[in-house]
Amino acid sequence: MGSFLIANMLYCNELASIGQISRHCRRGGARLALALACVVGAVGCRSDQISVPASAAYLITVVSGDNQRAPAGSVLSEALTVRVVDADGVPAKGTRVVFRVVRGAAAGSALLDSVSLAGVDGAASVRLQVGSTSDTTLVTAFVWPLISHAVTMRAMATAAPVLATAPTAIAANDTITLRGRGLAIGGVTPTVLFGTERANALVASGDTVLRVIVPPCLEAGPVALRVSWGNVTTNALSATYVGSSVSVALAPYQAMRVPGAALASCLRLPANATYLVVPQFATIGSGDSLVAWRLGSTPAASGADVRATAIPSVPTNRVQQQFDAFLRARERQIAPQAAAEAAMRRAQGVSFQAAVAPVPPAVRAFRVVAALDGSRFADVGARLRYAGTHLWVYTDTTERAFSDAEYRSLGVLIDKDLYPIGGAAFGTESDVDNNGHVIVLFTSVVNAMVDRADCGQKGFVTGFFFGNDLLPSSANSNKGEIYYSMVPDSTARYSCEHTGAYVMKTVPSTFVHEMQHMISFNQHVLARGGESEVTWLNEGLSHLAEELGAQLFEARFPYPTGRTSPEQIFPDSAGPFITANLLDAYVYLSFPRGHSVTSYIEAGSLEDRGASWLFLRWLTEQKGNGILSRLVQTSKTGIGNVEFATGETFGAMFGDFSLALFTDSLPGVPRAAVAPRYRFGRRNLRALMARLAIADGFSNPWPLPLFDLRTGGSLSTGMMPGTMTHTLSRASTASAITLRFSRPDLSAFSSRDGAQVSIFRLPP
Repeated sequence: MGSFLIANMLYCNELASIGQISRHCRRGGARLALALACVVGAVGCRSDQISVPASAAYLITVVSGDNQRAPAGSVLSEALTVRVVDADGVPAKGTRVVFRVVRGAAAGSALLDSVSLAGVDGAASVRLQVGSTSDTTLVTAFVWPLISHAVTMRAMATAAPVLATAPTAIAANDTITLRGRGLAIGGVTPTVLFGTERANALVASGDTVLRVIVPPCLEAGPVALRVSWGNVTTNALSATYVGSSVSVALAPYQAMRVPGAALASCLRLPANATYLVVPQFATIGSGDSLVAWRLGSTPAASGADVRATAIPSVPTNRVQQQFDAFLRARERQIAPQAAAEAAMRRAQGVSFQAAVAPVPPAVRAFRVVAALDGSRFADVGARLRYAGTHLWVYTDTTERAFSDAEYRSLGVLIDKDLYPIGGAAFGTESDVDNNGHVIVLFTSVVNAMVDRADCGQKGFVTGFFFGNDLLPSSANSNKGEIYYSMVPDSTARYSCEHTGAYVMKTVPSTFVHEMQHMISFNQHVLARGGESEVTWLNEGLSHLAEELGAQLFEARFPYPTGRTSPEQIFPDSAGPFITANLLDAYVYLSFPRGHSVTSYIEAGSLEDRGASWLFLRWLTEQKGNGILSRLVQTSKTGIGNVEFATGETFGAMFGDFSLALFTDSLPGVPRAAVAPRYRFGRRNLRALMARLAIADGFSNPWPLPLFDLRTGGSLSTGMMPGTMTHTLSRASTASAITLRFSRPDLSAFSSRDGAQVSIFRLPP
């Protein structure tokens, strides 16, 4: 029949019978052969080459973001959003929508991401940065590869704010004047950028004049000055920063961040004040390497080693960690081939589904990974126990622990409550098997991955998503979206004893965790042809997905409803989603220089996971829940992904996060006295840790160690990349304090170390 690529198809005449076709054919489904048979049956196309009429498959319309106006060079405040539905008007979830700048690219107009997958409501969005000149930008959006059925959106670039003059030489604490035009945008106080460092502008004079105080500790030499209002930024002017040591009088609850190499040469802290001083390495590296450091106020090498306080133990599931490491490594390994096969499937053109919802087979076979290293697979026969809107639940045919009613109850919970969490926060999963459903398979093979003799000491696997299933050409691939779960085993027939109540409690939180991994692989690899997300960010986002489950039930059961005891912070239904994260965070806080936000060994320890969860929990409070979709719906990974999604340097975020770990909910201080940047928003971190300590029998209600940095003394130890140490400096002498952050021999750190110090003035 020749090629079925859309570009080579001969379309039928205008079809008055599209509605007729829609009763037989729908978007996204089985095979092209089925699509052709469906079209031929509904419409007699008179041609040697049978074609699939694009208009019968999808309807794409503009939802919002059209006809916006924004200063040249800025990112539009509202995303460009379209909606895709099939011929029956059903939202085309998971459809790949491509956006293209067709006018304005020469002037610099660009999309932050040109691909979006339609969500459960059929909506797909991208963000646009308009060009540097006042002109109209045109963007088209179409369902790949139906370029002939694109919709068009417009954006007008208005005159950009311009920075015209600035001093040619600047020094710390100088109050300088900047002149230009368009420097007053909507009454928003602008930020002045000195390279990557930020300072809030003082009161502006009309539209043409700004004043700002130069921050200390910039790198001596040329520095680029710009003015920013969120995503609107002026041109840059060059000035020369004259480095010198200055006394910085921070007011109580004010903070600053200083590069490690510049600390001693640029900054003096006034006396008669108390400071939180946090040295840190804001970078990523090897999780088994330590960087030795010294923080002190004298050049002498003498000082005290930093000793750890008593650290509580945390239950460690080494088996799950080992298996997670295998799963993430397998995803990295197959990503190139999986991306290539996904692109090949897209190149084959549009396919259709039957108008009626697909009927799941009552019995089907699966190949289930049966060894922690992926070396063995088992054949599993399974029968259908629940068929819902988004979910099909199968169980091993030998499994009888739960009744049909119990499986239906669990299926409804996941289908109606938990499945939508992933789509709303992160985006859509793939649909490799074209059935529009995620399969949950309960099988004793998951239990039996660990022998009964080892299970109690080493741990066990609770559930998982296996990326191999999204690579159809791979051996043992089930060619579809599957979550695998342990089964109840109260008699320890397969491995450890797991009661039905335990499985009921564990499955929901594990499912939302693994769904994030499934969505992430689809968005990064299959949709955009990128690499799988790095482990620390991938796992951190999955732990945050668990907390989103907790938030769902917290909203449903406001205090004191839904609680066995009125003393509970969380309702009974929310506890399983967040308690483990709180415990991991508690133990991390007990030893933050020993567990890393960014630098895991394999899949990371539970304490590492607690660190990453806390960082993303803080980041979400600063940027809003929309940051989660930007972190997942991209081809970027790791620290670069975080910086691109937030528009900030990782050092700036990590530095302020390190302060927030201590300054959130300071005892005896109203929360509002501390800026939101140094708090955890809706979560009172100290209160949560104190309540956890009571529940788990820990003696310390607030575990974060605080080391005394005495005047004239020093502290020294080693830290991994992505870690920090909290110290307290009480400057009670008459003279100012000069601090040095260096290697123990006083030599400077490498730029790769990300060495910096965050300082926060505490109340007297």
